[in-house]
Amino acid sequence: MFEGKTFKIRYIGSRFDGGRLPLEVLSDLSAFRELLLTFAKERWRKSNAGRRRLPRGFDQSFTYDLIGISNGSAVAQLDSRPRPGQESLPGFSQFEEIATGSYNEVLAHIDFASNQQSPPALTSEQAAAFNRFGSALNDDERIEFEGSRGSDGNIIFLDTHRRKNLITRGGHRYQLRINGIGDLAGLHRKGHIAVQTHKYGEIKIPIEPGRVKDEFCVRENLGAPVQFSLLIELDAKDRSKKARYKSVKQVYEVELIDQERSDSVMKCIQRMTELRQLENGWLDGSGLRPTDAAIGAAELFLNKRPDLASSFRIYPMENGGVAFEFELRGWEFSIEFGPDGRVEMFGVEINGPDEMEPKTFDRVDELFLAEFDSRATG
Repeated sequence: MFEGKTFKIRYIGSRFDGGRLPLEVLSDLSAFRELLLTFAKERWRKSNAGRRRLPRGFDQSFTYDLIGISNGSAVAQLDSRPRPGQESLPGFSQFEEIATGSYNEVLAHIDFASNQQSPPALTSEQAAAFNRFGSALNDDERIEFEGSRGSDGNIIFLDTHRRKNLITRGGHRYQLRINGIGDLAGLHRKGHIAVQTHKYGEIKIPIEPGRVKDEFCVRENLGAPVQFSLLIELDAKDRSKKARYKSVKQVYEVELIDQERSDSVMKCIQRMTELRQLENGWLDGSGLRPTDAAIGAAELFLNKRPDLASSFRIYPMENGGVAFEFELRGWEFSIEFGPDGRVEMFGVEINGPDEMEPKTFDRVDELFLAEFDSRATG
């Protein structure tokens, strides 16, 4: 599958255009090293059956450096050059063979999952390492392994679907980073709040007791919107309403939206609910119902910019998309979330000749938000 000690991992998706690697994705690189290490340990044990313990310094032998981010979609180049003195570590003579073999074994597991085949069972340590690798990927993103070829002759890649299949086939739970807005449904002064979400049901989010008391523990706050960014754990039956979300593994952000913004956000959320209930033919016999991709993109934008909720006017589009219209800073803007989740923004100066030509983005990402902020709030 692969030969060499420099591994190139390409991140595909609009977030990574221009060789950009968002900070929340950087943890993937250390997770990838841990993933290789778990497979390397198993390979060494199998080839050294007479030895009960790994050689001293074995973990330290698996060191990788990020030596560059290439242009285009972000390509992380990881080099396994040994550190001074590592050559003398016991077992180091097998390092290159074990490292390359472990890399190929990782790719083989991903390839099995991509072709709906049953890969060899993962150990608990390997499943945990796969859980740390790729957890920040969005549904339309993937990680390609340059120089690889799968059983179908194409380059091997990991996306959210393959990652889930790979981890859960042995009964293991998998982890996913999510961002969203939910309703405050309850709280516990000793350290958590309950947030009701549309997709995952009720989520219990651990929070410091002081924050629960000072920020959330007011009766009027029940039902108010809460903005969150979390790493959650799900099980293999996440398509069943009775078995999806299991627990929160890490809290990146959780904030109560203040009352003034809360009313505006709730009106927008209610409007989204109304759009979900539309059927085909809602426009005098024509008009497609808004797609899940369009509504999902619109909700993500609302999650990212709740401060502007009071300005938004929300409409269904005949092609199955969703449109936001609003006035800011003497301009009238329109943002159209297409049926495939793509975004188009344009605008005109209300009392002047200027206009913003339509600009299209693959999704609601950092590039779109930067353009939006520069036009609407900058």
